[in-house]
Amino acid sequence: MTRLILIRHGQTDANVNKQYCGFNDPSLNSKGKLQAQLLKDQLKDKEIDAFYSSDLTRAFETAQITFPNESIKRIKYFREYNFGVFEGLTYEQIMIQYPNIYPVWINDPSKKSIPQGDSYITFSERIREGLKLLLEENCGKRIALVTHSGPIRLILSDVLNYEPDMFWKIKQDNAVINIINFNEETVEVEMINSQSLKDYPKTN
Repeated sequence: MTRLILIRHGQTDANVNKQYCGFNDPSLNSKGKLQAQLLKDQLKDKEIDAFYSSDLTRAFETAQITFPNESIKRIKYFREYNFGVFEGLTYEQIMIQYPNIYPVWINDPSKKSIPQGDSYITFSERIREGLKLLLEENCGKRIALVTHSGPIRLILSDVLNYEPDMFWKIKQDNAVINIINFNEETVEVEMINSQSLKDYPKTN
């Protein structure tokens, strides 16, 4: 069995301001660093074999704080959705500036592409290719991957056989943990959007 521990990065000021922040590259704010420290405390005694992160600063900072003594490989595949013209804008600003695009995209991102950004197809193909390589490289291991809400939503959507219109309905807070077990014949989701590891699954 290969266990994938998906961790969303800690809070940034863009998260506080409810701004779309895809390829933009802010650092964690003070609360985000504290959240990463709490992740460190929860995960310090857990058996993990390999450590990965998105190459964007907020994810890598979270990984460095959470796993301070580990070698962390940064992977561009697991960057957030490129939000194109939405980058840096709030939901309200996007609704005003792009009223013919945003409502369709938020209800089903496969139905509308963001100008100058990712289409759902390019985004999903990137994440799926990255995940395939990650699992092949770490077959039978316990993997920690610190990334963003978009990649986590896509991976969970695929595992749960959700249609694209469910993409934004998968809740992902800052600094949460998701666990997926990949077996030879089956895939099972063991934890979603958790801030507590009291029920962390035992290693098989």
